[in-house]
Amino acid sequence: MGLRLAGLAASLALAVTASAQDEPKPTESRRESTTIEPYTGPPIYLPQGEAPPPPTEVESRVVKENFPETDTLRFERRIVKFSDDTVVSDGPHKEYYSNGELYVAGEYDRGKAVGTWVYHHPNGTVAKEVTYKQGRPDGEVKVFNEEGKLTARREYAEGKRTGVWETYSDDGEQKLREETYEEGVANGPFRTWYTNGQIRQETNFVKGKMEGLATEWTRVGDKRAELNFKNGLKDGAAKVWQTDGKVIEQTYDEGQLVSRKG
Repeated sequence: MGLRLAGLAASLALAVTASAQDEPKPTESRRESTTIEPYTGPPIYLPQGEAPPPPTEVESRVVKENFPETDTLRFERRIVKFSDDTVVSDGPHKEYYSNGELYVAGEYDRGKAVGTWVYHHPNGTVAKEVTYKQGRPDGEVKVFNEEGKLTARREYAEGKRTGVWETYSDDGEQKLREETYEEGVANGPFRTWYTNGQIRQETNFVKGKMEGLATEWTRVGDKRAELNFKNGLKDGAAKVWQTDGKVIEQTYDEGQLVSRKG
């Protein structure tokens, strides 16, 4: 019996060894996998589950608050609770000054400002009009003083500054500042003026950094300074004209002063 068991064990061992020799080695398996041709058939699209339905309105109410010192209305807005338990402003929104004059009127859509919002001065005149899309300013914005004079012109694209921004004197007659923006950063000419119309500063921006020649003048038109910029740093020759007529000449290298004369 013992010999039979020994022989059986030996034959089983040989069978296992032979079976193991027939199996691919891990290295062979990896080598074979690299020779498999990539799939070149039509795209395979796995079925997508249905998108969950948008939350629905569960309840709403109008919230009002008064100024404690005058007991006049401070704001009123509509609050909505949705099926996903979020609570946001939704619908008309108004705020007031303590004297009772309307400060701003606009509308929310599920917590985000939309449409045209009109802001007012305490005397009731329009201060500015802003158009919002999905909570971000979009389009031209005009700013007025209490007398109705245009004092600024702005422009946004999806919440980012864009185009030429202009600022005027209080009477609306004289331009005081002109900036150029692209994708939310200064990019292009930059100029400022004195109230008498004399140009004060002129330079250029590239992707938010000063680039090239920057010049400054006095109120009467005399040149005050000239500096060169590169990538936002003073670079190259610079001159400063002092009130006594002396001229200071400087040289910069990547923002570092390397020489001075005068």
